[in-house]
Amino acid sequence: MIGLELILAGLLTTASLAPADVETRPTRITNTRGVAIIFTPPRDNIEAYISSRHAVLNRLAAEFPSQRFEAQLSFTAHLTGEQLLRELRKSSTTIVSLDFGWNGQNGGFDLRDGESLVNGLERLHHQHSQFITQMEESNALIDDETQRDGHRPEDKERFQRHIEHVKALSTAFRKHGVLFIGATARATPANLQILRDRSEYVRLVDPLWDELSDMPGATKVHKISIPLEP
Repeated sequence: MIGLELILAGLLTTASLAPADVETRPTRITNTRGVAIIFTPPRDNIEAYISSRHAVLNRLAAEFPSQRFEAQLSFTAHLTGEQLLRELRKSSTTIVSLDFGWNGQNGGFDLRDGESLVNGLERLHHQHSQFITQMEESNALIDDETQRDGHRPEDKERFQRHIEHVKALSTAFRKHGVLFIGATARATPANLQILRDRSEYVRLVDPLWDELSDMPGATKVHKISIPLEP
């Protein structure tokens, strides 16, 4: 994993893959520890980034139709496990990892080699259930602590914000289960295009590919992908 100390060095220069505006391309960063590419759109140029990356997907379909690529999926809404399964079954893809979250608290979950999506979802649900239970127990302790004398008003406000945050997470999980905002899929370009074109819940299919780092002989890079918030 690339640390937070990585310094922004520049942007990809693959003009053939995207419109002229460099902010529609993934960000390339480097330091003494290596090189990384972050696949996520800038907040002020999201739609242009989406168009650019979908153009890359079309190019991959034309030039490498039988090759399988990884792509970051971003959803238009928070999807339940059932909705996720229904949408991803529209195309022949292998799910590598899942992105989940609610109320600003997001996380990632890697599927094991050979693990089915159904089994992965069951494992994640069990782990997240334990996490929510622990958070609820901590809420009870924090609530007790706020009743004690000696706390500054700003501390009590901070405690209360945390309590409300945990309640929101708990309510969403107890009602819907784990909620998903994205996934990393591996498939041929044609199958990734199916997800892009036929799913009402898939907003972005971002191929984790760039011309500089994926050609033979290129320097190895770390690829980091972050889904859009619904």
